[in-house]
Amino acid sequence: MPSFQCCCCTPTADELLGFPITHSTPHELQDMQTQKRISEVLSGHPTLKSFLSGSISGTVSTVLFQPFDLVKTRLQNASIAAHPSNVATIRFVPLVTQVLKNEQILGLWRGTVPSLLRCAPGVGLHFSALDFLKTRFCKNSNGVQCQPSAVQALCFGVISRSFSGFILIPVTVIKTRYESGIFSYKTLRQALRHTYVSEGPRGLIAGLMPTLMRDAPFSGLYYMFYSQLRQMALRSSSTSPSNQSISPILTFTIGLNAGLLASIVTQPMDVKT
Repeated sequence: MPSFQCCCCTPTADELLGFPITHSTPHELQDMQTQKRISEVLSGHPTLKSFLSGSISGTVSTVLFQPFDLVKTRLQNASIAAHPSNVATIRFVPLVTQVLKNEQILGLWRGTVPSLLRCAPGVGLHFSALDFLKTRFCKNSNGVQCQPSAVQALCFGVISRSFSGFILIPVTVIKTRYESGIFSYKTLRQALRHTYVSEGPRGLIAGLMPTLMRDAPFSGLYYMFYSQLRQMALRSSSTSPSNQSISPILTFTIGLNAGLLASIVTQPMDVKT
């Protein structure tokens, strides 16, 4: 009498070929559907996508480089407060050693919270404004989206950074004072309260013009250098006009060089209150 094998035990073609069989759980299916909906929303709202991308990149870069930002602020403040004959004696390593001795290693991340409050939404707003300006003004004679020229990139960077810098200047003021070491603030609330009580609302926008005079030109120059270097890389490495992607390593190199060039030009305006 022939035996019959249950259909549920019959091996499939994938099993016979040795491929693993995976079955999505309801939770995994729900996650996939959520990711699909998020992707559809972001695809339909590129400005929102730019804001989220900028906020995430701003958060990561702030946490990684906060120690350098704090030491830079302390060096600038020490140079301003010191006698002209002693300015040359102010050095990076002794200052870092002093911070580690007096505030422990976590002292290097002092001011991270106000930095995040400034950089996360600030970079997001900057990216969103850039995307809006590019979408609105970077079109050829046929109405097709194109890459910005050097002048356009410079103007877009200046405008978008001025926009975000103006909105977030109160956070910038509190951040700079909190991590400067000059004021004996224990909390951000204390810094905010003291600044407002002693100087009024105008104290929260102190240093607006020096800040914009540094940040806006830097962002304009950075975006100009970055966009032009990226277009040069695409022209030299792309085999197809429709291929507009470059490797992450090359993107990092281009961004690094653009940042160095922009920093050299704007360094004199990097000392602000």
